[in-house]
Amino acid sequence: MNSEGKIWAALDCEKTRALAIAKAVGNHPAVLGFKLNRLIDAENFRKVGELWLFRALTEFGKDLWADMKLHDIPETVAGRTEAYAQSGYFRYLTVMAKGGRRMMEAAVQAAGGKLNIIAVTELTSLSPEEALDLSGRKVEDSVCHLADLAFDAGVRHLVSSGKELAALNADSKLVELRKFIPAISPVWTLGDQADQKRTSTPEFALKNGAEALVIGRAIVKAEDPLEAVKNTAAEIEAI
Repeated sequence: MNSEGKIWAALDCEKTRALAIAKAVGNHPAVLGFKLNRLIDAENFRKVGELWLFRALTEFGKDLWADMKLHDIPETVAGRTEAYAQSGYFRYLTVMAKGGRRMMEAAVQAAGGKLNIIAVTELTSLSPEEALDLSGRKVEDSVCHLADLAFDAGVRHLVSSGKELAALNADSKLVELRKFIPAISPVWTLGDQADQKRTSTPEFALKNGAEALVIGRAIVKAEDPLEAVKNTAAEIEAI
């Protein structure tokens, strides 16, 4: 399988480390872009004279994903979405599908074609039992229900675990969603799953319809991030 554009590097670390990783892996063809979460908080409190993180990351020519997981009343989510859309830095922004159809519709409208809205279904840090406790549905049923709401709201990108991909792609409507899959454990790092519960390998996720893989720890914790990307790309190529 072609590995080009199959990896989102999740830069969940401090700014200096994130920029070093971006510099190391930014030219590798397997890297689709950089996913940012807590670094956005850090940028909000950027000290005078510090490098603009977002501006620096765009210099690598990769897409930026603001993983904000917005979940609020529609008007508030629309306002926050518009700010990211107008910034010109980001191509993707996450909202929580549990915010409901109207909230997601508001985000899509506010994005104005400048951002792709990604709906997050059940967090991969939840076990199937925890997801059932919180939603009252089996995790596959909950993910499909949330994906259906997202689709009807005009969202065309989705986050779930790899374990729900078969159920999603069994639906003739939901199969159209582009799926970015986190909690990925490359074979060469199996066993280092930390706080993730519903994990999958690159092979499992891609064979079951993943558009791209979200990989954080395996890259961020590596002594050589580029070698980590190369190893993962080779694993993908071998599929």
